[in-house]
Amino acid sequence: MHKKVLHILGVVFFSVGLLLAVIAIILYATIGRNYRDIARDSIRTTATIVDIRHGVGGDSLRVYVEYEACGMIVTAPLRWSSTNMFVGQRLEILVSSQNPHEFVNTWPFYWIPVGILLGLAVIFGSLGAGFLIYDKRKQHKFQWLLEYGDPIWANVLGTEHNWRIQINGQPATVLVAAHGHMQFVSGPLDNNDLLNIGDHVKILLHPEDANTYVFDIHNESFRIPSQPPAPLEEAPNVN
Repeated sequence: MHKKVLHILGVVFFSVGLLLAVIAIILYATIGRNYRDIARDSIRTTATIVDIRHGVGGDSLRVYVEYEACGMIVTAPLRWSSTNMFVGQRLEILVSSQNPHEFVNTWPFYWIPVGILLGLAVIFGSLGAGFLIYDKRKQHKFQWLLEYGDPIWANVLGTEHNWRIQINGQPATVLVAAHGHMQFVSGPLDNNDLLNIGDHVKILLHPEDANTYVFDIHNESFRIPSQPPAPLEEAPNVN
């Protein structure tokens, strides 16, 4: 399970980013289109706030304005409000020349939610893509070592908790093994991957870099040799 964490995170973050982008596009296509249709053929006029109805907590429930358009005096509710509004305040609005009861703000306010959603979509999408790319490279490196790595068999010394890697608030469990004067530490393992003290575990070393290795617990392409390989001159670092 732990081996799939990066892939799962990548898929989740990328999916959330894609969903946010879709919602932003829908808002732009619906609310934005309605705004543009009214603003395209509109009359700029000044409206006056004539009534502000407050809720139980004192917040504004509905703000009503009055304005003149197409020879008519119209009283209508605003689709937006602010705590700074007051009765008698004058606002610039764009009124539809086809329907005086339809009006919008002079500034395209729909860009605020669309912009926020697009920004979040970029952030989540980038994180998801980053996790997926990193996981892909890590898997490629793992597969390369499985195919071309030099095998050695190390003795299992036991398990440790790695607090640098936490899963659900708990430290990851790693396997510690030794071969000659070399000591190796695995990545996070599940309980069914753990071995007992004294067992042998196959480790594949990079042919040109002893500091790069992987634990090969399930792959049985190599059998335990009758005589273990000789230790390398330099012990690899803990991964």
